[in-house]
Amino acid sequence: MAFEVTPVLGEIRAADARVALGDTAGTASSIDVMVLADAGGLPFVGRLDLVRIGGGPGRHLAFCCPRCREPRRLLLTDGHGGIRCSRCARARTKRQLRRTCRSWKYLGDREFDELLRLLRPRSTSPAHKRQRAQLLVDELLAGDRDRLGVVADVVDAALRVVSAEPGAGALRRPA
Repeated sequence: MAFEVTPVLGEIRAADARVALGDTAGTASSIDVMVLADAGGLPFVGRLDLVRIGGGPGRHLAFCCPRCREPRRLLLTDGHGGIRCSRCARARTKRQLRRTCRSWKYLGDREFDELLRLLRPRSTSPAHKRQRAQLLVDELLAGDRDRLGVVADVVDAALRVVSAEPGAGALRRPA
């Protein structure tokens, strides 16, 4: 039995299977895989069924989720030696997990996540994506400079208060 290991921990994509199968991708009905789990969980080792799904021009390769039997382009390990689609695993995206957090809303986490998505390695990188990435970098740096300026003003004011009053910075015992 031949095994293929995917480059990303915890997931396997149909595009990875297509590359691994090469010329036989159009006729293969299953593939033997080993998918390493992230965070030290048990890997999935086994056979995945392949199906063809419509979308765009022509038919595309997809996996059949072992749990719900629906065609999926991405399967995730569960850390216990199993594999399933994101719907069955109830996996949530960073946006879904963190959209109510202060750092996501106000401290640039949302923009940083978008920047990483824009800079993902692709065979081609359109000019508009590079321009959007540059705008995001400028926006993140401007926000960091603003926050740093506020912190510097607060520290400067605190130092002036401490240096103006003799003994203001020392601990006093209650009388």
